Amino acid sequence: MPAALSDIHPDSPEQYEPNLHFRLFKRTITLRGDAGPTLTYFIKAGNSPDGQIVMLHDAATVLECFRQSIALADMIRFLFLNGQPFRTFLPKNLISQPQPERVQLSPTPGHYAPKYKPGLHEYRYYEQLRKEFCSLPHAHAALERGNIIWRLAMDSIGAPAEEIICDGPSQQALTHGSHVQDPESSDQMWSDDLSEAEMDVMCGVYKVFTGECPVLLCHQLYFNRHLGNKNQVASLSWWPKEGVFINSGLWPGYWLHSCEDWFQTQYNHIVEQHLKHGIPRISNHWQNSLKLEKRVKQLRIANIAVAAQYLGLSDST
Repeated sequence: MPAALSDIHPDSPEQYEPNLHFRLFKRTITLRGDAGPTLTYFIKAGNSPDGQIVMLHDAATVLECFRQSIALADMIRFLFLNGQPFRTFLPKNLISQPQPERVQLSPTPGHYAPKYKPGLHEYRYYEQLRKEFCSLPHAHAALERGNIIWRLAMDSIGAPAEEIICDGPSQQALTHGSHVQDPESSDQMWSDDLSEAEMDVMCGVYKVFTGECPVLLCHQLYFNRHLGNKNQVASLSWWPKEGVFINSGLWPGYWLHSCEDWFQTQYNHIVEQHLKHGIPRISNHWQNSLKLEKRVKQLRIANIAVAAQYLGLSDST
């Protein structure tokens, strides 16, 4: 990138000035759902009274936050409003103990026979399931997830979402979350998290039998019996799963107008019951439909790499 367009370029006429309001720590950790250890960035305010920290995986987002924010609350609001992934953590002793919960089966859009074609009725049922899930305290994690998960959570929660995000981790973080070690101490820091099943609920994943299936089991909503090789199932979804979406030619790392245009168009296809574009799809079909402009992904990766190099040279924590 030309020096005139990048404030972290060595020859930039307007060099980036380090943000002294925050402290940055780099750590390699593994959280629930991660394929393996990943480099993460922990950000603390210079005088945080509650010890809250923000965690980011993206070096480019770190610099973007430092350019925009002078307080941790401002940073959280900025990330949330732009649909960028982040996590907030609080010390364990500052999280209220959760109330006892009844054990419940995770809701799913259901299992269907091979030739069954879910339509608008099934989509409305999925929307209701998603809304019910997003009313739970630990669904706060969906608002921090960014990308398509964030957008679907916003669709279910609406205006109260900004207030929820500013409240920090919920009281369910200790039972439905994950923890890291404070980068400056041995304290446990906890954050709300989503299970794989809950991520599936957010994207409207349902199962379709690809072989023989007992009639009474094809449409049940809670399916816990092993059926054997003849009753294998495939996953389809009303919306692309997170991994597919963030690796598409649509996602630059934050929610653009083009992302919103795509979302609204896709929603209209569903409610209008478009025979080709308004139906659930398998991951491969979603990948093909979201290839779009491959340079978007290339630019995102290049931007992150340059920012990571800059942070590596400028900060040894």
